[in-house]
Amino acid sequence: MSGQRPQSIELAERSGAVTRNPGRYQDADSIPRADGLQPVMPDYLDQHGVEKWVELVDDFKALGVLSSDCRELFISYCVAYSQWRRCLDLVRQIGPAIIDRDRNGNIAIRKNHLSVELHKYRQAMDRCLVELGLTPSARQRLRSVGNVKQVDPYAELIGRVS
Repeated sequence: MSGQRPQSIELAERSGAVTRNPGRYQDADSIPRADGLQPVMPDYLDQHGVEKWVELVDDFKALGVLSSDCRELFISYCVAYSQWRRCLDLVRQIGPAIIDRDRNGNIAIRKNHLSVELHKYRQAMDRCLVELGLTPSARQRLRSVGNVKQVDPYAELIGRVS
């Protein structure tokens, strides 16, 4: 699929896309919306995964886009995050390079294979961040529920006149 990925109606409303282009969202009433229910956390997440899960749920609750259908995406992100943290701890412990001896007895420096895994899990996390709308560019387009100002058109008109 080429072009920009479609975003949920909640994200479109928070970013102001619905007010800028209402014709694009004419069927907004028939689009499934976030149910506001907290997704069930799986029991196989480790400590890092659980911490990230709670953080994601709190962030999505604050934005008003928490939904039970986010569960699989949350699981993907949290598993990738916990594996990334595990690899990061091991790379810090062992080092990014391994000094070894080759067949001839010469010193050989090779890349730690965990560094490759570290980058693989980071890429998986980055893909999930885009899907979740948690990248800096996505954050700039969103307005959180608490930060939305109620505009009174009458007060705005009076302010312009005086």
